[in-house]
Amino acid sequence: SFYGSGSSVYIEVVDADVDSTGSPDIITVQIMSPTEVGWESVTLSETGAATDTFHGVINLSVGGGISGDGILQVSFGDSIVVKYDDAKDDYGFPVSITEKAIFANTIVSDTLTGTEHWYASGSPYLVTEDIAVDSTDTLYIHPGVEVRFLADAQNRKQLDINGVLRAVGKADSLIRFTSNSYTPNRGDWQGIMFSQYGYGSHRPHLLDYCAVEYALNGISSSYRIDTMTVVKNSIIRNCSGTGVYSPSSIKIISCTIDSCGGSGFEAQNSMDSSYIVIRNTLIRNNDSYGIYVNGSSYQQPVIVDISGDSITGNGYQAVYM
Repeated sequence: SFYGSGSSVYIEVVDADVDSTGSPDIITVQIMSPTEVGWESVTLSETGAATDTFHGVINLSVGGGISGDGILQVSFGDSIVVKYDDAKDDYGFPVSITEKAIFANTIVSDTLTGTEHWYASGSPYLVTEDIAVDSTDTLYIHPGVEVRFLADAQNRKQLDINGVLRAVGKADSLIRFTSNSYTPNRGDWQGIMFSQYGYGSHRPHLLDYCAVEYALNGISSSYRIDTMTVVKNSIIRNCSGTGVYSPSSIKIISCTIDSCGGSGFEAQNSMDSSYIVIRNTLIRNNDSYGIYVNGSSYQQPVIVDISGDSITGNGYQAVYM
């Protein structure tokens, strides 16, 4: 779960062991964040006599504060933790139950229109539904931004680029695309997808000093992208499928592709001629091939330029062409 700016945390506990009177009872839970100094206590009231269901609420405030003031102090990106100490579980034993949520600065979903800029001041950005950038629009992501995707293996969220993506970080201020889970797993979200169809726009995509992790496929493109995608100085890791999948033209320069469930890089069945460049890149510990290129079933030329790479520890051979 997640909360945004101006939210309050609503808490519900269902516990049949607590009901001890003929009137509504009360219980107490503890809540904290990294910004809060210690735990805050929240009183939950039973919704009626013998309902066994307890409700309570605490307001959120951005910034520092004093413990015990009845307000939970948070900073953007904080993990909010709620703890309930149950004196007797279903088997009669004491147990502590915790739940977690994220406090996001900016919550995004649906289609972005026009030119849009994501800055570190708005970070983290939490993607709760698929994001699409329209064909005539550009998304600029600036250094230090963290983009978190709601973890849901049954309905994975993705960043779908029909227009242009320019994500340019710095060596000491990466842009991070990741899962919002506190225990992230491979495949928590879909990945970054370049889906631009048609010809003639020739608008380059760029990811520079980025980290893409815990996706199904880290970076993918469709069969007909009429421009070069450039990925530089970036890390693609811990994806359940392929690190980078691109039957269209792409340059991967000075990157690391690490610990993915499929191949590090894969290209198959390009519908048009394509130019694939992979230079000075570390491709390691992927479960399938390091680099897998299966050419074009449409008899289009595919030029592959591989040089200065370190390809090691992958499940199958380093390069298959």
